Amino acid sequence: MAPIYDTDLEKERWIKAQWENYELWEQIEAKLRRRKRIWIATTVFIALLIFSIPVVIERKAKWLGQVTLRDLAREINSIKVAASLEHSAFRISFDESGQLNYQLSYRIDRMKSCGEPGASGEFVRSGSLDGGTGAERLVFLDMKRAEEMNLPGILNEFCYDPTLGSESALKGNELAAFAFIPANDLTGRRSDRVSLLFLNGESAEISVH
Repeated sequence: MAPIYDTDLEKERWIKAQWENYELWEQIEAKLRRRKRIWIATTVFIALLIFSIPVVIERKAKWLGQVTLRDLAREINSIKVAASLEHSAFRISFDESGQLNYQLSYRIDRMKSCGEPGASGEFVRSGSLDGGTGAERLVFLDMKRAEEMNLPGILNEFCYDPTLGSESALKGNELAAFAFIPANDLTGRRSDRVSLLFLNGESAEISVH
């Protein structure tokens, strides 16, 4: 059996210590690399979040408009069904006073025919659409303001007859639509964020934009 010298033990301890130090540094470097990746990912996420805020603000009104148009489409479909079942014309109308209609309130009347003035109808019910709140809230765009913004075919009211169909189509109007616009855009007459619900043809088929 070969003798074990102190130098051999020292060398073995030194090698062991070297490996321990090496493993320790490996662990430290792994932690540093992981922390660096986390910081990079966090920085990228924050940057993307900051850059996306203007886009979200820009598109918020359009998203809200889609919800509002969906609710209006439901009301229009309901009066078309009622017209067919009750064999009467029905009209849905928004405020024509020229004031900003922040509540997006409307009324529905039963008519003998779509040719009658709105005041001669029988009141059925009223309601309002959700136009949101804050700077991006929607307002009803009436015919007068729409003409000033060069938007043709915008309606204040829509009448549907179970026999003749859409009043707008009977009048020969190529375009017929309800429009809603962010309140801030109305002042600057900005039209790219207008939400439109089109009523196409005699059957008043609905499409949104």
